[in-house]
Amino acid sequence: MNIDDIKKCVSTDFMYQGGASFETHVAVLKKGIVFKFIPSIKYALYTIMYLVLSIGAFYLGKRLFFINNGLSVIGFLLLGASLVFIVAFLYFIKDYLKSIVFNKKKETYFKGYFNLKYLRNDKMNLEEIVALQILGEITTEQLAPFNSYELNLVLKNTERLHVIDHADIKSLIEDVERLSEFLNVPIWTTKSDKN
Repeated sequence: MNIDDIKKCVSTDFMYQGGASFETHVAVLKKGIVFKFIPSIKYALYTIMYLVLSIGAFYLGKRLFFINNGLSVIGFLLLGASLVFIVAFLYFIKDYLKSIVFNKKKETYFKGYFNLKYLRNDKMNLEEIVALQILGEITTEQLAPFNSYELNLVLKNTERLHVIDHADIKSLIEDVERLSEFLNVPIWTTKSDKN
């Protein structure tokens, strides 16, 4: 299948609705042979915020709960909130720890956990990648809608692999242009989804 046929067959639907409202990753090129997306400082702070909230809610909830001999509704609610915050922290730290690596020396793309084989990992040959796809959307958040962008790899078999979500289009385009040059593949974009 040639590249024009692949482009006609590839979906332009978001793989993951919603996306991020901040810059999640930055690109790093090492010695011209390894291209990585690493978590941004904003992503680190966002993730740590949930841990801090969990610890704070737990501490206050525990104090209130036991001061009133276990009869404090606010203490009970804060303990419940600490559980919600710790689950959010674990969700974000899981994504934060993922490696996203394009390696020319090994001729592979890898997204996952190097030392945790039982968790989902995407691994394939770089030659399978025919294009980079950037999709944009305006989220349906009712209080504060925001623009979010998704970077996907387009494969020879017309399937796509999700790489990252991002909110800073200028930064994302700069990084994707560098990746496009690194892989020697085109960039495909679509207009924002107006939902």
